[in-house]
Amino acid sequence: MSDINWIAPIVGGIAAAAAYPFYNKLFTKSTYESGWTTENGEYHVHIARMRAARPYLRVKITDKTREGGCLRIFRDRYLVQNYDEEKYSEVVQDIVKWYENKKIKK
Repeated sequence: MSDINWIAPIVGGIAAAAAYPFYNKLFTKSTYESGWTTENGEYHVHIARMRAARPYLRVKITDKTREGGCLRIFRDRYLVQNYDEEKYSEVVQDIVKWYENKKIKK
């Protein structure tokens, strides 16, 4: 096997690593961070509103009670619309409710 077959993946990986911060800044419209407490636990929620043909929210939930969390993309029109209208508490409440229903109460 020749050494030329290793050059393209290495160069592609370096280019992708260099381009990712610029891509992230270009397509991130706004961000919001919040702490949220419910009867089931305490959470830290980071929301990034992304620009795209079909806008979406990239959400990172850190579960402080259970030392876990998740990263998820929400394409729900209702959530994006409420986020754009700056109804952040409603959006965070819906996201935490989803997390508790899907991840905790399996």
